[in-house]
Amino acid sequence: MPESPAKRFQQRYGPTVARRREQLADLTEWLRPGFVGLLLERLYEVEFLDRTVALASKAFISFFPFLLAVTVVMPKRLRLDLVQSLRERFGLSGDAYKLVSDAFANIQSFRSATGVLSIVLLLFYATSFTTSLQRVYLRTWRRPASGGGPRNAGRGLLVVAGILATMTVSGGLGRIVFGIPGKTLIVVVQILITFFVWWTVHWLMLRGEFYWRALLPPAVITAVLALGNTVAAGIWMPRSVVSNQKQFGYFGVTLSIVSWFVSLSFCIIVGAASGPVLAEREDWIGRWMRGPHGSVLKPGAPPSRPAPARTPNILDAFGRRGAAPDTAGDEEDALKPD
Repeated sequence: MPESPAKRFQQRYGPTVARRREQLADLTEWLRPGFVGLLLERLYEVEFLDRTVALASKAFISFFPFLLAVTVVMPKRLRLDLVQSLRERFGLSGDAYKLVSDAFANIQSFRSATGVLSIVLLLFYATSFTTSLQRVYLRTWRRPASGGGPRNAGRGLLVVAGILATMTVSGGLGRIVFGIPGKTLIVVVQILITFFVWWTVHWLMLRGEFYWRALLPPAVITAVLALGNTVAAGIWMPRSVVSNQKQFGYFGVTLSIVSWFVSLSFCIIVGAASGPVLAEREDWIGRWMRGPHGSVLKPGAPPSRPAPARTPNILDAFGRRGAAPDTAGDEEDALKPD
């Protein structure tokens, strides 16, 4: 009786697979005590792959409709600044750029077709994105998920307003300054604004329960990753948009934009997870983040949830429950009023 393919594969490649598995286990054990290893464990714990896709999908669904709704009350000059920012960030050109610019230029038709209920629904979609964003920060810091209601919605609207203002300022600078000095000014302003926005986002999404100094290092990491993502997108997005548009039409443009949102969401989650990892370490960064109070939390803040009962692994990154503390009630808790 001939041997089965599985048995032949095991005989031929079994020793190599076992050796590679041992090497991977040794590498994991070597990395675990350091920052990279602890960061990976925290990412596994919050199911970062599942959260990345969820956050990117929420951002994509709510982003453009919300921008169109906001431009109803925007002056024409600010609308042009916003379109310029979209062009730079997404690498839009040709027919794709004309489609987006026409949508923002013909705002009168959108205004006539938009009622109060539509505006309310668009605001709901925008705050649903910030709810998912907040869930990322709360889970990375192992914070209880209560605290929804009007106050939480207000925090979400502040985050959305900050992102919108950042894009508008960035686009406005790109339209009015030229040459090397102008480009240098844009870079400096973008770095400062991006850092300040993410520092504020950390504080708002964590409900003001943390000292500002404790959120400074993860805000810096998030800003650096977000700026790096923007620079990288400036290289690959224009080619991707043009290529996908030729192959798939406007659906291809959508694919490229979704990819951008996924990469940005990944940067956000990595930045968020870096905060608790740094704060729990006994090096000078961790001691500085805890400050003279010996804690990152303000007095009166509820205690954090316990660490998971077992060490998370890469399977947990795909959304397999059981590694993190019980979060089954997160969705319901987040909707409770303050």
